[in-house]
Amino acid sequence: MKIGITGGIGSGKSTVTDYIIKRGYQVFDADKIAHEIEEPGGGVLLKLASVFGPEILAEDGSLDRKTMAAVVFSDDKKRKILNDITHREIHAIITEGLSHPETDPVFTDVPLLFESGFNKELDRVWLVTASEETRVKRVVARDGGTPEEVRARIRSQMSDEEKEKMADAVISNDCALEELYEKVDRLLDEANGKINK
Repeated sequence: MKIGITGGIGSGKSTVTDYIIKRGYQVFDADKIAHEIEEPGGGVLLKLASVFGPEILAEDGSLDRKTMAAVVFSDDKKRKILNDITHREIHAIITEGLSHPETDPVFTDVPLLFESGFNKELDRVWLVTASEETRVKRVVARDGGTPEEVRARIRSQMSDEEKEKMADAVISNDCALEELYEKVDRLLDEANGKINK
């Protein structure tokens, strides 16, 4: 069984996937793959620099992610170009990995799962959600920036309400860590056929 995990910025999706990995399941992480394919000297980074200009590169030749984010988050067309360049490569790597899974179920962690249409290739999708207030606090604490900047990023993404209509399970993450893990454990038991849906 192939299960996708998704959620907006600050929802706590990484906390869920980290726990699933601790439980011994294989997870293909789109963000980690993106970092790998955007390494200096790689074809993807060269393409990004040719499209968006050398200012997106840091002094050491790596991708300056803050500059890149500033360029695309306020411009839908530029964001689509960035996604087209990176998603194709990430999709190919994840698809190859899912065709030779090491665990059952096998998971994929993709932030823009529904937006990219990748959900159609999976058996189930688990959506991680949290209130906007919680998400803003988490992202400000993690990345810095202002609450207004974080809210703008949240609103640039598909809403949780839209995603909930397409998800098979919703993991509400406005709770203590122990409670979050219990919710994930129940879904894992269900996926393994230990309890009826």
